[in-house]
Amino acid sequence: MYIFSPSITVMGLFDRLFGVLSTNQDEPKIRFGRFTDAHKSQEQYDDWDAGIKAYSDGDYLRSFEKLLDFLDQDDQDNIERELLSDQIKFHIHQGSKCVHGTYGPTSIYAESKIVKIKEYSIGYLRRMVEHNYNLNYARYAIDSDNNIAIVFDGDVRDSPLEKLYFAFKEMAINADKQDDLLLDEFKSLEPIDESIKKSLSEEIKDIKYQFIIDKAKETFEQIDQIRVSPDKQQGAISYMLLALIYKLDFLTVPEGNAMEAFERMHRIFFKDTQRGIGQKNAAIIKELHKLTDRPKESFLSEFYDVCSTFGITYSIEGSKMVEFIDPEIKYIQWYIQNNHPIVAEAVCSYIVGYLLFNHTPPKPAFQLFILYYRVIEASYFKALGFSELYIPESDTFDQDKIQQIVKDIYNTNKDEYPKLKLNGTLSYNTKVEFARSFILLLRQADFSKKPNRDV
Repeated sequence: MYIFSPSITVMGLFDRLFGVLSTNQDEPKIRFGRFTDAHKSQEQYDDWDAGIKAYSDGDYLRSFEKLLDFLDQDDQDNIERELLSDQIKFHIHQGSKCVHGTYGPTSIYAESKIVKIKEYSIGYLRRMVEHNYNLNYARYAIDSDNNIAIVFDGDVRDSPLEKLYFAFKEMAINADKQDDLLLDEFKSLEPIDESIKKSLSEEIKDIKYQFIIDKAKETFEQIDQIRVSPDKQQGAISYMLLALIYKLDFLTVPEGNAMEAFERMHRIFFKDTQRGIGQKNAAIIKELHKLTDRPKESFLSEFYDVCSTFGITYSIEGSKMVEFIDPEIKYIQWYIQNNHPIVAEAVCSYIVGYLLFNHTPPKPAFQLFILYYRVIEASYFKALGFSELYIPESDTFDQDKIQQIVKDIYNTNKDEYPKLKLNGTLSYNTKVEFARSFILLLRQADFSKKPNRDV
């Protein structure tokens, strides 16, 4: 799995930039953000093209082998395979689940076991039948060992690479998500753990837990103290709540129920058409209290790194990022001019957090977002063991290091993003002015990439 960033881990300067933006190689290796498979290497795209050609030539076994090469992440053990004379046995890892299967010589079969049934219940059986209607390629089933599984099968002559890619992605993502949700709701089920988990130290897990608790408490207190005009009150609260949940998800990367809680809060605000903005805010605050009132042990058990193959977000172009940013800039300025710096900073953090939560930004934008959080949440990064870019107690910045990081981001990406310009001027007067100037720098940058292929 990526160490700090989506999709890629390489050695040297780029590794440090793409992850924690550190010039000190002794700083800790801690992952931030959800996995994405949006950033493929040229070699992987070449594998895809070779697979397409092999399939059109009728060399189905080689075609499938090239699909596995395309999915294989060099920095993690996400793909396992066994090549036999006329077939390939394979395992595709995704979080706590694994898609197992056999390809060839004439058919393909794949499955992922989700949970084991201890006793039958109409509740989860009905749930799986309902979920079947949302699947495009696979289906839920019960195997001979009383496991709920997600299954795909077909004829190799009717299974081109694109179909297999999306079928495996559908299987892997749904299996990885459904096990936690089913186990939390139905006690008549028990887990099947097939993950390649990478344990975190107790110290790191404790820091992540405390960050969630402290930031939620801080936000609740700020909401209680905020005094803006009635027509902007609920809007200000929304910015603060959304900035919080996106930040907590990205910086602590919990699995299981905490991850689902953050996704549920996002859906409450953007998908619920029945409630007004005030009701949505109240519902999110209730969800946050429910989340933070959980036993500490429940949180700690959900902090771990896993091996993944598919991401759940899709790439966003720089022009689309600008379309999202532009309407928000006037609100940042209004809150600053009317002496509400906390809300203005929340709008900036909302912009960064929303783009990270819902999309895969271009690589240089992602690197800039990490830099942003290193400044805005300096105390958290310090607790994790990173050098300080901003000192909250004195409201001072390490300007030289920040400017060097921006320069390194440009130098690292200028070949792949030939139009990239990071000429905006960052302000170091106050933290909120830094946040505002950062958004303007992001707005002015051109993240156009050299033409490449995508699945």
